[in-house]
Amino acid sequence: MFQKIKEELTSLTSNFFIDFKLLFYFLLILHVIFISIGIDHSICDQHSFRQTQTAITSYYFIKEGFQFNYITPVVGYPWRIPFEFPIYQFVVAIISKFTNLNLDITGRIVSIAAFYGCIGFILKFKNLCKGFPSYLSACLILCHPIYIFWSRTFLIESTALLLIISFIYFTLLYFKNGGVILPILLAIIGIIGITTKVTTFLIGLVFVGLYLIYTFKNDQEFIQKNKKKLLLLGSIFVLLAVALIAWTSHCDHIKNKSYIGSYLTSTKLSKWNFGTFTQRIQLQSWSDLFYNSSYSLFISLLILFVILISSSSRKKNSIAIIWILSGVAAPLIFFNLYAVHDYYHYANTLFLLIGIAYFITQIDEFKKRRDWVIGLIAFSLWVYHIGYSQLQKINNQSMEELGSFVESNSNSQDILMVIGNDWGSEIAYYSHRKCITVPGWMMDTLKKQPTQFIKDLKTSDIKHLVLTGENRNDNPKKYVQQLGPLLGLNTVFVDEKSKAVMLSLKLPQ
Repeated sequence: MFQKIKEELTSLTSNFFIDFKLLFYFLLILHVIFISIGIDHSICDQHSFRQTQTAITSYYFIKEGFQFNYITPVVGYPWRIPFEFPIYQFVVAIISKFTNLNLDITGRIVSIAAFYGCIGFILKFKNLCKGFPSYLSACLILCHPIYIFWSRTFLIESTALLLIISFIYFTLLYFKNGGVILPILLAIIGIIGITTKVTTFLIGLVFVGLYLIYTFKNDQEFIQKNKKKLLLLGSIFVLLAVALIAWTSHCDHIKNKSYIGSYLTSTKLSKWNFGTFTQRIQLQSWSDLFYNSSYSLFISLLILFVILISSSSRKKNSIAIIWILSGVAAPLIFFNLYAVHDYYHYANTLFLLIGIAYFITQIDEFKKRRDWVIGLIAFSLWVYHIGYSQLQKINNQSMEELGSFVESNSNSQDILMVIGNDWGSEIAYYSHRKCITVPGWMMDTLKKQPTQFIKDLKTSDIKHLVLTGENRNDNPKKYVQQLGPLLGLNTVFVDEKSKAVMLSLKLPQ
């Protein structure tokens, strides 16, 4: 009897790893369970400055309607510092407004829906590309820590990834079937995608380029047979470049109207985004990069090395190389962004995991393939358990409570200056107030020349000064002496829980 049970269990286990379909459905259920943890929590679990900055745009879309020059009221007049094209924020606002669903939860649900849209396209690739490991790729993605945690956050990441995956899918479909509709669709998706998040969309453009080069190498007549299609695709690429330049120039023009915003233009941030040569040769920087990717970048580079050292391995793993190189490109170009922010790995990790899936399918021995899959899934779930799962369980309401404190001690039209929270949007979002959140890197300027600083802000009628973080422990009198006479502040409130200090002109009416 025990032998029969053992044989049945062995058979069941084997079935999980034959076409990975059963494993996919099991991991999909597991993903739904994990992703639901903390769905109703505050959006201050991780990188709250970016989540609330995204959410506050949706809030003002609901309040004041859609605007291309959308409101992000955190650094003063004219209350606009546009970065990405706000397609995600607009969809969230529309759903929240017409369903009356809590905005935080709506943002999470839309993000999750976009992620599952990505999974849907990955499964469709099986019908488009011969030998594409759809179910195995989806399995590796569903259990990866980044796609469990960040898919449920109030961020544009999954929407940007959906745009890039759909762009690649429809590009390959166009070369297979042709037609008039697909180029139009590609242009629309491409323009929205590249202006939504260029650092993500770049990965897709790298992949398309490498895939077309690979196809040409294997079919010398490919260019001749697809001349018109290639010319049209090239025209679409030019159109995307024009759209990106136009959008970036427009955003920079708007930012330059703001004193603090002028420090956030593409030119001013370029060095920070790309990082330095010194960073690229520092062991600590690479360690940060690998850690932020939940080590998928390290594993991919290791596999890439193993493939490249053998000519026979290179030949049978050509497609795996293309996917891995595409996933590696963005972190190497925007080194500092990826070394500092773990959520930036949301897009490129998918390409890395598909490349790994291709590599696994080329392993001849079934047992080795199975061991690779079991090992990667077990490792991913372990990394998730010791890291992100702990963040999901904690409902960090401190900034939400501070926002409520500020809201209750101010009027709806009041303007606040916030010191000690870098340039985060948490207080502005949860207090529903327009704020001038002074970044840490501008504090010296404020302290040395407070009069000039206030003048440069071009924001009159600042009614409150909120001191948080390290500054809440500073002597409030110091700020009263510096800024009090300028702003006319004379009333002090103290939030007993966070110990934040709020200086005001008068009690709210």
